[in-house]
Amino acid sequence: MFLSLSYGLTQEIAGDQTQAMRDLSGWTLVASVVEENTAATEQMSASSGQVSKSIEGVAGIAEENSAATQEVSASAQEMSAQVEEVVASAQSLAQMSEDLQKAVSTFKLDGDGAGAEVKASRN
Repeated sequence: MFLSLSYGLTQEIAGDQTQAMRDLSGWTLVASVVEENTAATEQMSASSGQVSKSIEGVAGIAEENSAATQEVSASAQEMSAQVEEVVASAQSLAQMSEDLQKAVSTFKLDGDGAGAEVKASRN
């Protein structure tokens, strides 16, 4: 009887040890999953920082492009004003030329025009 009691107790202890090993294995698995999750979280945090820096860089470039566009627009307006001034000057020169031609047409040269006197035309 002592032998069967001892055998039963040994079996129970072996079963408890087996269960303890299973529990320990389960905790090891949980600890492993927690470590993997922690590593993944740290990696996502680092990636988030990189994404944030990239977005800041894009925003900076957009601001630079906006400023450059404003400068180009201001230059275009200035050039347009200068073109208008040139057009006005050309029109003024055309009018002066026409007035000068009218004034010169009242005069005429005698002979072949080489060294001759200029006389007012009598029209």
